[in-house]
Amino acid sequence: MLERLRQSHITDYSIHFLPQPPYLAPASDIAGLLIATFKYVGEEFDADMAAIAADPETRRWWALTDPMQCSLVEGAMGSEHGAWWYECEEVFRME
Repeated sequence: MLERLRQSHITDYSIHFLPQPPYLAPASDIAGLLIATFKYVGEEFDADMAAIAADPETRRWWALTDPMQCSLVEGAMGSEHGAWWYECEEVFRME
């Protein structure tokens, strides 16, 4: 799966975990948030994302991990069905 990401021009991929968003009450249904970032260095984003989605190892990973997650995208049905991750606008970067 990682090699497929590299082949699809994804670099500097990281996932951060926030166990309990501090602004939510302890009784919240959200147990934590995964926050992922990456750099795309290719020229055909849609084609590269389609190649990732078609990769058998990626699809196996999604089948394993999607049930452990709750998407913030309204109506999301799982990674293989389209939008699953909620896209956030980058508002600041220092390199």
